[in-house]
Amino acid sequence: MGFSRCVAIRVGRAVAAIILCVLLAIAVPAAALSGGRSCTRATIGARHVCLSPGQRCRPRYQRQYGAKGFVCRRRHGVWRLQREHLSF
Repeated sequence: MGFSRCVAIRVGRAVAAIILCVLLAIAVPAAALSGGRSCTRATIGARHVCLSPGQRCRPRYQRQYGAKGFVCRRRHGVWRLQREHLSF
């Protein structure tokens, strides 16, 4: 009875490890596709960047920010990105 119990425990652990590996294989590509953060990918000033509200910005790239739905505004002496509000 001791030997069969030991084999059952080893088989159970192996099955649990396989299930864990399968779940990780499914979850990792989904996170990689989303980038893991909420941002807008853009090329600003010949650089690939991730834009999000509140980041520092440079007013000279205002047209490039606008193409991605952002505007560079000065707040408390610092230039920051904000979402562009569209009025219809």
